Amino acid sequence: MPVDKPVPVRYKVMVGNVIDNKKAVHPDGGVTPDERPEAAPAGGETPSRLLLPDQVRAFIERQLLDGTLSEGDQIVEYRVARTLGISQAPVREALRKLERDGLVVTRPHRGTFVRRVTRRDAAERYSLGMELEAFAARLAMPRLTPADYSHLERIIDDMSRAATCARAGSIDFARSVELNVSFHRFLVERANHKMLLDAWLAVNPLNWRFTTYTQLVNPDPVVLAERHRSVLTALRSGDQVMAAATLRAHIWDVAEQVLPNMAEESEGEDEPVV
Repeated sequence: MPVDKPVPVRYKVMVGNVIDNKKAVHPDGGVTPDERPEAAPAGGETPSRLLLPDQVRAFIERQLLDGTLSEGDQIVEYRVARTLGISQAPVREALRKLERDGLVVTRPHRGTFVRRVTRRDAAERYSLGMELEAFAARLAMPRLTPADYSHLERIIDDMSRAATCARAGSIDFARSVELNVSFHRFLVERANHKMLLDAWLAVNPLNWRFTTYTQLVNPDPVVLAERHRSVLTALRSGDQVMAAATLRAHIWDVAEQVLPNMAEESEGEDEPVV
């Protein structure tokens, strides 16, 4: 779906000076340190400054979440740039990052498309992901400190705040997804097992979470955020077997709701498959 229509007001809040103060944008797509546009506040936090490609990436992620872009849709670089009133350089960089995270795919001489994930693809990601995270939990628990538990709790709190805004129709839905990934990644990293982390990253965790949020029927982002508290409680219990089982259930319970909504196979050659 081309993205050359007028930018909704909620997106103007996010891209800030990129649209409303174009003098801050250099011809090469960069911005000066003093004029760099600020990101919209997330969960009541102090606004943080983002590089222009990151703002473009957030813009596209939100179009994926609100249904403006769907699986198989082409993302035309110059149209995104024209919509946001910027050069194509930061759009190109944003698309590279999205491809790295498994959300889009670039096909030579054809363009960049939103990745299509089949039911089998998703089932394999959920099933492998839950086993990797269950193993990570057992390795990480002896290493987790009170500061680590506090950090995980803050992530859940931030996720819940962002999800509350998302449910109310703000632009924080994508941030809720990113915080979801951050929670799980922190746990995997604390396992201190490089091959495990590499395997987990190979499952494309951001793509996996986007699949969850976009394929659920009437998803409630607050419920999805709050489900992480049971995982944290299990980790704090010190019972490694229970924590691993809780993580498996945490992931597979959602998978059972998502998978029936997904196509079994690709429905056309023009729609790339993961």
